[in-house]
Amino acid sequence: MAPVLRPFEPADDEACKLLEVTASQFQELGGLIKAAITHHKTFDAKVRQFENSLLLVALEGSQLFGVIAVGFKRVWIHGATRLCGYVFDLRIAGSHQGRGLGKWLAAEAEARCAQLGAEILYLSVNRTNLVARKLYSSLGWSFASRRILFARPLLLPRSSPPGVAVRFMAMEDAVDLVTKYYAARPLGPPRAECLRLFTSPLYLGTLTCEDGLGSRASISLWHGSAFSGFKFLRVFLPVSAWRHLAPCLLVAMLYFMSTKIPLVASTFISLPLWGRAMLLPPLLLSVSAVSYLIYWLRTRKEFRCRVFAPVVEGPAWQPLMLALYTKACNEGRNRGFALLFLNEDANSEVGECIAGKGSHSPTEFWQKVLAPHAFSGQVGPWPSDSFFDPRDF
Repeated sequence: MAPVLRPFEPADDEACKLLEVTASQFQELGGLIKAAITHHKTFDAKVRQFENSLLLVALEGSQLFGVIAVGFKRVWIHGATRLCGYVFDLRIAGSHQGRGLGKWLAAEAEARCAQLGAEILYLSVNRTNLVARKLYSSLGWSFASRRILFARPLLLPRSSPPGVAVRFMAMEDAVDLVTKYYAARPLGPPRAECLRLFTSPLYLGTLTCEDGLGSRASISLWHGSAFSGFKFLRVFLPVSAWRHLAPCLLVAMLYFMSTKIPLVASTFISLPLWGRAMLLPPLLLSVSAVSYLIYWLRTRKEFRCRVFAPVVEGPAWQPLMLALYTKACNEGRNRGFALLFLNEDANSEVGECIAGKGSHSPTEFWQKVLAPHAFSGQVGPWPSDSFFDPRDF
C-alpha cells in the first residue's frame, strides 16, 4: 500500500506523541541510560509558535508512521532577507525504517516548502546520528554551524560582581536593539519577526548593563520547557522495573535504618569528645546538603531557562557579559527553573566567554537551498555570530 502524506489533524495528537517517544530516544553509557522527548501540550503547539508552518503526517493505511514539522520565518541569511524554514521533529516509526520512507518524507516536505516560497531550509542533527547525516547528505543538505550547548544547574544563588548595575530593558527597546544588532548576521530576524518573539508569553525579559566607557552587553531569557521535556525510559534498568523494585528498596532502607542507626548512634556516643567534635561538622554538613537538595527539587517548577540574543559592543564587554550571566542564573533560579541553557556557535566569542574555550555540543545545523537562482554562488557555513532562535530548540 502506497504511503499517504497529509496535514496534521487534532485526532493525530496521541499517535504523534507516541511516535516521538519511540523514535527520538537518546542513549548514554552504551544504552544503559535512555531518554526520549515528550510533549507537555498538543503535538502541534511548538510549530504554531511560527506565523506560518507546515506539519505533515505520513500514513500507510490507517497506521501513522511518520511526521515532519517546518516553521517559516523571514530572516537575514546569505546576503539577503529570505523566507526560511526550520525543519524539526522528522520521525519515522521503527517498524517502517529501512524502506526509504524517511527520504521520501523529507523530499515531499521540501517540495511543499518550495511551493510555499521558502528559499532555504535548515535543521538540527547530532554528529553521532550517522543514519540521519547520510540521509540529509543524499538529499543535498550541507553543514552550516556547530553548536555549543552549555547548561548550568541553578542550585545556589550566585554573587554579582561589584560595580556592575544590571537592569531589565523595556521590551520595545530590546526589540530595537536586537533587530539592529542582528540586521546583517545569519538568521537575524527583521523587526516584525523579532517583535513576534519578544511578545511571546515565553519571553522572560532582556537584561542589559554598561560600563559608561563605550562597552555594553545584553542577553534575553526564554522559557525553554513550555512545550517539551525529557522522559527517562531506562536508568540501568527499564523504568517499569524500577516501579516494581521501589517497594523492595523502601523496605530494605527502613530495615537498615531500624537496625543500623541505633548502632551508629551508640558508637558515636561512646567516642571521646574530640572524636565526636571531628565527626559532627561533616555529619551536619551532609544532613544540610541532603535537606537543601530535597527543598530545591520541591521548589523547581520548570526545567529549562534559555539565554538567547546576546548583544555585545565595545572593547570591554566580557566582564559585563559575565555579570549578565550571573544575573540570568539568579533570575532563572528565582523563577523556579532547574537549569540555564546557552546555545551559540561553537566559535562564538560570547559562548567562549561564558562556557570556556573548547566547549562543544554534538549537535550541528545543516542547510539546504531550495531556490538556487536566488543565491550567487555556493552557500557556505554560517559565521560564528549567528542568531539562534529559542523556538528552534
